[in-house]
Amino acid sequence: MSLAQSSYFGFNRNHFEQLLTTKSCPGCQLYYAKLSNIDLTGANLRGAYLIGASLRSATLRSANLSGARIGGANFSGADLTGAIWTTGKTCQQGSIGICKTQ
Repeated sequence: MSLAQSSYFGFNRNHFEQLLTTKSCPGCQLYYAKLSNIDLTGANLRGAYLIGASLRSATLRSANLSGARIGGANFSGADLTGAIWTTGKTCQQGSIGICKTQ
């Protein structure tokens, strides 16, 4: 996907760089972002737009995804242990690719 196409969908390169640098990007526009295999332990993605994003095999331990929009996002193999899910519930130990809650 070209940068022009990414911009059309609401991808913001500055937000992408902010996330990679600070691990804090609440409300960021990360539509279709390629975040596979990235360590985002403890990242603040509260209310972020992750629609269509690829987070395959990413480490999202203890990340905050509350209120994030994740339609079509790929979390296959992602470690979500201790993450706060979009619903505000905490993902249990062993949450790989899917958030397991009580």
